[in-house]
Amino acid sequence: MPDLTFGGIDIATYGGILGEGTERPHMEPAVESIIIPGAQGGYTSPRLFAPSHFSLQIKVEGTSRADALAKRRSLKSLFIPADPGEAEKQLIFGDEATMYWMAQCAGKPDEYIRSNLIIMSIPMVASVPAYQTTETSQEVNVNASPKSFAVSYASGTAYALPRYYLVNSGAFGPGNVKLKNINTAEEVIWNGSLANLDTLDIIVEYGSERFVIKKNGVISMATVSGAFPRLKPGDNNFTITGPLGTLTITYRKRYL
Repeated sequence: MPDLTFGGIDIATYGGILGEGTERPHMEPAVESIIIPGAQGGYTSPRLFAPSHFSLQIKVEGTSRADALAKRRSLKSLFIPADPGEAEKQLIFGDEATMYWMAQCAGKPDEYIRSNLIIMSIPMVASVPAYQTTETSQEVNVNASPKSFAVSYASGTAYALPRYYLVNSGAFGPGNVKLKNINTAEEVIWNGSLANLDTLDIIVEYGSERFVIKKNGVISMATVSGAFPRLKPGDNNFTITGPLGTLTITYRKRYL
């Protein structure tokens, strides 16, 4: 089992092993509640998390000093992006392989170099809670308006950000499509018309807290109001009002 993979690459590929001085990320709620308007009229959840700063200690031992320095260069190129604006990558600890963090290097590593032994301490930052590597999916037959249904979100410790995918049956609208999680009091409202087999996709952008709504794959945020309905750990009771059809809820469990 790999000690650590970053961006899909095992650090052992470059001769690295995880040191005892490694810290693990841990998310805490931000002191302030912030809403930041997103691109195309997107929104953020009102409760954001403070970035988690942690450090990875990676040890490299080469067959010679030159070999150790070559491995060091490869590891630094893995963690330190050539472009400072490069996005976060998946970080998976080998002993927690069912979950991953989105993280990136946060500064210059501290290094201890002695002969053919090199120990690097790499500062890292994760901006959102960890995700489970596998998805959970539930399908609801929306055969009434309003339609009530429940989603049980077990074992996660952070609010999950599901994808809600509606396939409309028949003609609807113009009117409001309302999706509400009663337990979190969060409701999103989209206004418009749907033809038979039209789709509405309510989804959070990968690795962020910002969501968008797409009609038939095209962003449709001009008539959106409300807040994205997250899943809280435990039971979640929903209502959907407006169209009929099939609603699929897909999510990854998240961990603080």
